[in-house]
Amino acid sequence: MAISSANKTYGVFLSYNREDCEAVQRIAVYLADEAQVNPWFDKWSLIPGEPWARNLEKGLEASSCCAVFIGKSGQGPWQQPEVAAALRKSVNSPEFRVIPVLLPDAPSDPELPPFLSGHTWVDFRKGLDDDLPRWQLECGINGIAPGPGRPQAEKSRPATELPITIQIEEIEVTPSEKPANVFISYRHQEPDSSLAHVFADTLKKAGHEVFIDTGLRWGANWVKGIREALERSDFLLLLVSKETASSEMVVKEISLANELAQSRNGAPIILPVRLSFPLKEPLPYQLAVGLRHIHQESWNDSNDTARLARRLLSTVGQRSEWRGSQSSVDIRTVGQVNTLQPQFDPRSMIIPGGSIKTDSRFYVVRKADEEVFTELHKSRATVTVRGPRQTGKTSLIMGMYVALRSAKEPIRTAFIDFQALEEGSLKSRNTIWLAIAVQIAKQLQIQGWKRTDWNFDDSYLINISTFLDQFVFAHDETPLLICLDEVDRLFSSPIGSKFFGSVRAFFNSGALDPSWGKVKWLLGSSSEPSFFIEDLTQSPFNIGLRVELGAFTPDEVGSFAGRHGLALEPGALKMVMEFVRGRPYLVHLMFFNMVRNPEAHANFFDTDFTSRGIFRDHLHSYLVQFQREKALADGMKEIVEGNGCNDRKLVDRLEAAGLVRWDDSMKAIPACRLYAEFFKAQLK
Repeated sequence: MAISSANKTYGVFLSYNREDCEAVQRIAVYLADEAQVNPWFDKWSLIPGEPWARNLEKGLEASSCCAVFIGKSGQGPWQQPEVAAALRKSVNSPEFRVIPVLLPDAPSDPELPPFLSGHTWVDFRKGLDDDLPRWQLECGINGIAPGPGRPQAEKSRPATELPITIQIEEIEVTPSEKPANVFISYRHQEPDSSLAHVFADTLKKAGHEVFIDTGLRWGANWVKGIREALERSDFLLLLVSKETASSEMVVKEISLANELAQSRNGAPIILPVRLSFPLKEPLPYQLAVGLRHIHQESWNDSNDTARLARRLLSTVGQRSEWRGSQSSVDIRTVGQVNTLQPQFDPRSMIIPGGSIKTDSRFYVVRKADEEVFTELHKSRATVTVRGPRQTGKTSLIMGMYVALRSAKEPIRTAFIDFQALEEGSLKSRNTIWLAIAVQIAKQLQIQGWKRTDWNFDDSYLINISTFLDQFVFAHDETPLLICLDEVDRLFSSPIGSKFFGSVRAFFNSGALDPSWGKVKWLLGSSSEPSFFIEDLTQSPFNIGLRVELGAFTPDEVGSFAGRHGLALEPGALKMVMEFVRGRPYLVHLMFFNMVRNPEAHANFFDTDFTSRGIFRDHLHSYLVQFQREKALADGMKEIVEGNGCNDRKLVDRLEAAGLVRWDDSMKAIPACRLYAEFFKAQLK
């Protein structure tokens, strides 16, 4: 749902009596993490060291509406001026709503603040987990009528509450004339596990071979077994819950399946089934890339089990019909389009992985943010942001994408992620620049231009220059920032050097050409360009500003902990820094799980890596890659054993993945103790 005032930073200002802080914080977490609403909540939003009164005024001004919470203690002394200011604003701005909210301990006949008693209220007196007032509050924030309640399609119970009652005997199974091999990928929790075994038993009864990883030992042998099973599989049945959707291991399985399919006439073909995960909800970015052309089915409760089992039997039995074509698979949802989402989630994110909005309370502003923002305001600018995987490059780039659009002197922005481009778009400079032009036209809503206007009889130079002159800048001379993320996908491509040479040439043309003079460049890369591009003078990587992103500093780790409501003692901060060395993703993963499971803090530093460890999927995703590339595994083995590695390109790839770093003597060493101890044990 869209916030009613799109130009506001916050969806709702939360005004409450300090005695009700705990209850209001629970509602704030729900709004931020599940309702796609960014709340102004003073515990998260007040800036230390600044006058709180001024920040309250700013928060109210930046919000689309105000929710006034009333509990058993009534209005608090500091709440009264907030409510008065909100009511004054609602008089001057009719679209600004003030919503009274009754907390569970509010009296049966609540005394609402003056001038507020005539407003329709939201009643949580049956409990904070009551879905009806949650829905009513969301509707009030978004300025829509709640109707009879939350639409049925948007309701979903927690996965652990969804029982499976279908039994194998209830499904009519006949032996298949064309036995197939099926790999089932699932989460080892309910209902995923039970559903996976129901499907496995059904397939086996029909005579198919099924791989389901029960009984495999966790670790390197487990990963080897996964790869070998995928290599001999005809189908990959992927059970996707909201929890598995963010799993790095699932992304690796899909990547491997797609890679194998290119050399095996389409096998294994992927059959995705969403478990209590509505089809209209966007998938995490990396998963969406892997499944972008594949139809998906959904399972919402036990009533869907038999239907899906029959569909599965029918599909797997049609071995002669699916070969070489994902689109011919029978398991599909008519009319369902798996749209590839942008790499940033428009909600305030809390789940580790992916990028984080810069206005989220979880975004840590670093020196690099200010440097890039300042550089891009120059008349001609080229900026390269380089750093290992999962250090915040895309978050920073997307932050610039948003910030520059709303700056005092706005700059139009277009974001192109090279990981999401089709393979066919990378065949030549003409096809690459066409793909970039398509994205620019779409994101800037350029009228009158179609991809069929691109004339392949002309050079890419003529085509893209005509596009800029006659469409992008014809009626609007506002400068354009072209953000190119994950450009290292082209480093090993035959066309890579030529493409980067064209970017450099277009930048140079800006000195004389009016259109190219209005174009700025922001490039993101995990790998070091100098290891792959022989002549850097023919690329954009040795001009303009270069920013290196790496680990969080101890101060940044402490700040990040505070945004999760954690107060790290010096000793605990030291442990975090020693164990994960400030790696942003690993720090996020630790803090996220500390909040969810406060009793398990000490276990996060345990080097006995069991299948229950919070780093399990993350570490396994690397083991999958090492199984695919022995040279990479051998290089990592040498490094964890303290011998370094003489192959600079291998080290660069490991460093780009975030696994290794350079010490003061320029020797490659593990990036942190977590990686050192785990891979030393696994890569024997």
